[in-house]
Amino acid sequence: MRRHLPTLLTAAALLGLLALAVSFTINAWTRTAASMSIHGWIALGLGIVFSVVIGCGLMVLMFYSSRRGYDDAVSFTMIAAWTRATASVHANTGEPVRPARRVPPAHPSGTMSL
Repeated sequence: MRRHLPTLLTAAALLGLLALAVSFTINAWTRTAASMSIHGWIALGLGIVFSVVIGCGLMVLMFYSSRRGYDDAVSFTMIAAWTRATASVHANTGEPVRPARRVPPAHPSGTMSL
């Protein structure tokens, strides 16, 4: 019981804040004379539904890219090939222009540490 005390106190404090926020919201809602038409309720409902759908879709894409390895580090050989492919030639001398950014050394595992 003693080791769970901080967790229980945190949960109680957060539930107390939630109860306070809900009571304030209900009090503020009932004291106003404002009303919303059916079109407002429909817009509010559609906004909530689409926000949840977009949030869930982005979470699915995040987990999909993580599981498929799209979030893995880029290998040093890929960066070296990209650097060679994008190197340009100086207009006056014809010499290759090196990129201003140095490519960091390769990580021992064969991938770069960014």
